[in-house]
Amino acid sequence: MSLEEVETAHSSEVTTGSYTADTSVDLEGSETSSGKPSADLRRGLLGSPVTEQARNSILHHYYPPCHYLERLRRWGAKNTINAKRISWVCGPAGIGKSALAHSFADSLGPKLGAFFCFSEINHTNNPSHFFPSISYQLSLRIKPYAASVDEIVQQNPVVYGKPLSQQFHELFVRPLRDTEDKEWFLDEPIVIIDGLEECADERAQENIIKIIAQSVRERSTPFRWLFLGRPEPQLLNTFDIPNILSYTFQLELSISRQFDHEIGSFLVDELRKIGQKHGLPQSWPSEQDIRTLLDLSAGLPIYASAAIQFIDKSTMHTPDENLRTILRLPRYLSQSIRGHHLRGLYQLYTLVMERIPLDLLPSAQRILLAGCLRMITLSGQRLLSFLSLSESQFQSACAALSPVIQVADDCSITFFHSSLLDFVSDTAFSGDFCVLASPALTFREELLRRLNETLSAGLMGNETSTAVDSAQPRAYQDIVNGFCKLLYLLPLDDQFASVLRDFNFHKLCMFGELTIDFGGLPLRAVDIIVTKMPDSLRNKIVHPIRDRSSISYGIDRAYSTRRPAHPASSYILGRGDKKAFFWCNHDSASYTVIPYPKHRILKYLAQAVA
Repeated sequence: MSLEEVETAHSSEVTTGSYTADTSVDLEGSETSSGKPSADLRRGLLGSPVTEQARNSILHHYYPPCHYLERLRRWGAKNTINAKRISWVCGPAGIGKSALAHSFADSLGPKLGAFFCFSEINHTNNPSHFFPSISYQLSLRIKPYAASVDEIVQQNPVVYGKPLSQQFHELFVRPLRDTEDKEWFLDEPIVIIDGLEECADERAQENIIKIIAQSVRERSTPFRWLFLGRPEPQLLNTFDIPNILSYTFQLELSISRQFDHEIGSFLVDELRKIGQKHGLPQSWPSEQDIRTLLDLSAGLPIYASAAIQFIDKSTMHTPDENLRTILRLPRYLSQSIRGHHLRGLYQLYTLVMERIPLDLLPSAQRILLAGCLRMITLSGQRLLSFLSLSESQFQSACAALSPVIQVADDCSITFFHSSLLDFVSDTAFSGDFCVLASPALTFREELLRRLNETLSAGLMGNETSTAVDSAQPRAYQDIVNGFCKLLYLLPLDDQFASVLRDFNFHKLCMFGELTIDFGGLPLRAVDIIVTKMPDSLRNKIVHPIRDRSSISYGIDRAYSTRRPAHPASSYILGRGDKKAFFWCNHDSASYTVIPYPKHRILKYLAQAVA
């Protein structure tokens, strides 16, 4: 393909700008033409702050294939009674689903109802927050709808804690039925849901599809729904259910060299920008360079994006040197990644890791580990404190990782693509660079040591605090959360299980009732941790609460600020005077820990009398 052919193809394409809609919600309730929802509505819908941008990529400017975008536009434009009001777009990782979603959203204008992206990294994968977030975005646009939802939330303020089907009825069916001004809905606003497979519960993924499909069949809501995700079995099977399939427009994105024109356009544009920025000759890159990069991309857009990132951001070498390095990469691949569709991308990730100076590698791996722990949403000094890195260590490591991460002014981090964490989490892909091997084991030991030091320094031999409403210092909370997530991610051998057996869980609540956040991991992650424990030690570390009718359990339920939403996930941690209650909350992603009530009943009685 010549540069002229690439440019000709590009001139006929629809290019897109940056799509800036918040993929979760704007808690500040930014002013719109329809007014600002009340603070009560925000609290009622969300329950807890959800401020993260649910994006898993720092690149959204790849041009998706024109015919895919055009097919979605035709689907979105059909307002006939027989039009299919659900669309399911599936394809493998790196094929450009998110780029397509954002390009389509850009083209909708006022017809865009809401945009939500499930993301493990950004903690927007909890199904309990999905419908409330969509409802909140709609309330920013439609004042009559916001008023109806506000009234419902005032009557029942904990919507996010209800089953998904009940959430949908109360947040959409009821208020839309009661909204008198329905003019805005005549155009069938489109709701876009990206990354469905990252929703934390597979059963919830299926339920979301079924609930929305039922609404479409019954025409109880006026929306069109666009789902995008990887072709996971539970999603494919659900969309193939006959009474869902008949209402669904399906579009499969596949890896194909027929899209070389689009990928080539992207490469030419981005490389010329890099060349202009660095004063390279107009002949750079050569036509042969473009052809070779297209061959390396092999029909996969994410490879082209990663190559551009590497060429532009690897500041230890010039852009031309970076380009030559990619073009000289060996065609031989290890057996473990040879058949993987992201094999070229993993080669680039390996190149990035190999270029990190040895003295910076531990810090860089710790930053990547924070991503695997879904703790990367921490920002500023809080993130540095959790990682035990100085500001200079953090900045130097981030500079070495600049081809694959982006760091904001507040030190918050965005990853190039979620596949980066898949790469560094698996020794088969990343080898010695895997962060869930020695780096994670070392960090787990360090967090346990810091936790014990904090408990010893804070308690100084005193009994655990009985102040249920005390707030935990953030640093302490982060240590506990990170340690518990590592229990989920790492194996539990007899040696480390023995450490847990002797741990004083009662003292965890040194600041009062403790909430442990497993956000970003599968729901009810503790149940999985329990099954990983050695059989000989499991019951000495944790066991289910069998007698939930006991007086002590009832007292703690009555005076806890949270309620165990899942009794089957209620446990007693530890033994003897080291015990604590441990139960799953309504969101299924967090757990409450309270001291075993031996030392608290008198306090509770005093509270009851007061």
